Amino acid sequence: MDELYNRIENLCKEAGENITTMCKLAGVPRSALSDYKAGRIKSLSADKLSKIASHFNVSVDYLLGNVNDPCFYLDNQRIADEINSLDGYKKKPAAPQGSELSGVYLSFAKTAQDEGLDPADIEYALNLVRRIREQEKKRNRGE
Repeated sequence: MDELYNRIENLCKEAGENITTMCKLAGVPRSALSDYKAGRIKSLSADKLSKIASHFNVSVDYLLGNVNDPCFYLDNQRIADEINSLDGYKKKPAAPQGSELSGVYLSFAKTAQDEGLDPADIEYALNLVRRIREQEKKRNRGE
C-alpha cells in the first residue's frame, strides 16, 4: 500500500481515530482519501495534505515520506538562513587542488568525529542538501 496512506492510517491509530473521524475533524472529504487509496486519483491536493498534517501536528514532508521525523519541516529559507549565519560560510575558500584535497576531507572527518557526528548523521545532512538543491532547480525551472 502507499506510504502516504499508511502514515495517515498509523497516525489515526495513534490518535485513537478512524479515517472517517479524522477527515471530519480535519475538514477533508472522506471521498478524497477513498479515491486516493483506490487509485482513482494520483495525489491529494496540497490543501488536503496541509489540513491532515495540521490535524496531527506533523509536517507534510512526513506524510509524504520525505522525512521520518514527524516534526521536521523542509523549510528552505530557514535552512538557508541558518547556513548563512555560520561563521565563515560567505567567505567560501578556494577549491583545493591536487594533494590538498585529501587534507580537506580529513579535516572535515576530524571535525565530524570531534563533534560526535556519526556516518548516519552525515548521510542525513547530505540527503537534505540534495533535496534542497533539487527543489531549487525545480523552482528555477518554474515547476
